[in-house]
Amino acid sequence: AVDKHGLTTTISRRVNPKLVYVDVRSNHPGLKVLIDEFSVTTPGTITTWENHKLRLDAEDQWPFLFLDWEDNGSRQHEILIPAATPTNPVVHVSFLEVVVPSDPIPFIATTRSCSPTNVCSRCEGDCDTDDDCLGTLECFNKEGPGSPVPGCVGVDDSRTAWCVRFDVASIAPNTLSPVSPAPVSAPATPSPVSLAPVATSAPASPVSSPPVVTNPTTSSPVAVATSAP
Repeated sequence: AVDKHGLTTTISRRVNPKLVYVDVRSNHPGLKVLIDEFSVTTPGTITTWENHKLRLDAEDQWPFLFLDWEDNGSRQHEILIPAATPTNPVVHVSFLEVVVPSDPIPFIATTRSCSPTNVCSRCEGDCDTDDDCLGTLECFNKEGPGSPVPGCVGVDDSRTAWCVRFDVASIAPNTLSPVSPAPVSAPATPSPVSLAPVATSAPASPVSSPPVVTNPTTSSPVAVATSAP
């Protein structure tokens, strides 16, 4: 602003986002998911902020195949982060553990372009998606030329994707055990940011040392920060 004497004044205000801590879990602890393109090992906790659209992605991690997210979103989707609450919001992903079939069969040597209207049978390719495969068969993309294909006998030095069958080993239940104590920070801008007060049911009195939650798996304490209302 410029006054009548030609003097100028600049006023700046710093606006920090309200932080939200989100617990990330899976039915098979130790598997990884991508949060805003950052790898997070489950169970874990990330730091984000209110009204941020968090990008979720879950890749297959052999022998674990992506099954679903708890919110029924697709493998890759976004969620809107709600306002901070005394309890951390949770994103939960489920994986299906599979095993190689005990009845392997030879590759079908002649490959073709599989499609939903011209599906390929077991150990036949080249497929692009599961819809290109017969029935419950799945399209399997190899790690590289010459790498093994589950349930198929022979050596394939091409980059062909094959229709294969997986047998289910287990579907672990969705557990809500305490998360690991080491948070993984998602990218946040602007940075640094300050933690917004979170309303709790504690009485209006000086706050004592933060309570500690013990992770039954690691026996490592997890400090939970609270503040008076």
